[in-house]
Amino acid sequence: MRDRLAALLAIARNRDLLVLSDRYPPDAIGGAEISLHLCLSRAELRHRTLVAVFSDNVQAPEIYWQDGVPVLRLPDADPWPIHASPSGRHRRVARAGRIARAAYEAISGARFLLTGGPPVQIADRAGAILFELTNRPRGGIASDFSLGRDWARRRAIRALAREMRPATVLLDNYRSILLAPDLRQSLPGSDLIAVVRDNRFTCARHDQSQSIGGTLCTACRFACAAEDATFLPKLHKRHLHLTAARRQHALATVDRAVVTSAFLHTGIAALNLGIQIERIPNPGGSLEEVAGHIRGVAEWPGQNLLIVGMLNENKGQLRFLEQAADWLRVDPARRVHLAGRGERIARQITKFAEAQGLTDQILLHGYLQRRALFRLARRCQVVVAPTVWPEPFGRVPLEAGLARRPIVAFARGGLCETIRDGVTGYLIAPDDYPAMLTQIETLLADPALCRRIGAAAHSHISERYGLDSIISALTTTLQPRPAPA
Repeated sequence: MRDRLAALLAIARNRDLLVLSDRYPPDAIGGAEISLHLCLSRAELRHRTLVAVFSDNVQAPEIYWQDGVPVLRLPDADPWPIHASPSGRHRRVARAGRIARAAYEAISGARFLLTGGPPVQIADRAGAILFELTNRPRGGIASDFSLGRDWARRRAIRALAREMRPATVLLDNYRSILLAPDLRQSLPGSDLIAVVRDNRFTCARHDQSQSIGGTLCTACRFACAAEDATFLPKLHKRHLHLTAARRQHALATVDRAVVTSAFLHTGIAALNLGIQIERIPNPGGSLEEVAGHIRGVAEWPGQNLLIVGMLNENKGQLRFLEQAADWLRVDPARRVHLAGRGERIARQITKFAEAQGLTDQILLHGYLQRRALFRLARRCQVVVAPTVWPEPFGRVPLEAGLARRPIVAFARGGLCETIRDGVTGYLIAPDDYPAMLTQIETLLADPALCRRIGAAAHSHISERYGLDSIISALTTTLQPRPAPA
């Protein structure tokens, strides 16, 4: 692997900025990767950047180029708890038959149990395996604490660091930040910068919802363990505690952290990790590019709502549809369009629409590339963000504004920063669905109000989340540190 890495990195020589990202276009599934690429593809950063991602679709390192940005794909690790193996080995063994698979899993499990971390945590690792073999907590096992030194990602990133020796490393998002201690050891003189984009450093729960039974947590005491684990909740709580400690230790290893919202700044600062924290919001995007996407696109007749985002419980699409079913039935011209990935929730939404007789009014578009997404936004009259968790940042208000569309959202998390209530959209008290539907109906009944709010949103996003100003701030943050005298 090292010889191949050296050969590949020769293609991207003279680059001093390594960006380790959880995902990267064209394999993006959310706003985080889109925001990152909007910045790195600009001339100010493109010439000095190499992006590295882990992929379970490659067996050896390979490079592709995305809008002039070189992206190094590294083989990912097999799933926990056989994560010491590189991607695909488990599948290959499984194809050899049940006996070969069982033997491989038994050997890997024993190796993980005995050597997967500190000896004092053998009992904790045994408990994690017990959950894996019996009754998993809702959402999965909190296993970050047990990603030992033999984790295949850790070995790969140490090899990459030895070959590239970058002056600056940007660790974009949670899974990449977990590798900070390895990079600090391999690159003691490099500047490590973490970009925190979600709640996983302040909430160890699998869905990072920061809530229990629908009530937001004011402080994390891992009380969600009793709600998520019907089997041995105290053991699950122990794993949550260890996982939170592992994540925070990794974040404390970096030199500086960048957060995308004041909401995240407050949460990370409260951890008292002793690191410098800077807020740089996500960019809206190129005004010229978006204008080209939507030029000549006309609204659909009727009343069309758009909900954008991964289909999951946190984003609240299904709950909104359940609350809006009677409202939709009042007028067959009312339609809800949903754009985003998420097969599990998509199946539930399809089943709900069929049961309610609303298949013509609830339309699933799947994941859309940016051009198609902006064109869909222009065809709809109102964008809705019915999130039920504290959204860490949320790109949807930015995209709605660039498409000159008003947004109606629950007042949660970072959405309270990107929406100016009554000016660029409307913030509704959390979970007040009648008020949300009333506000949507008010907008739909007044096209002039829609246009006025949409125009104000466009001006607001252009001025406050303009790509040029955010690129300038990020470029300054990523300047190589002067060598110590």
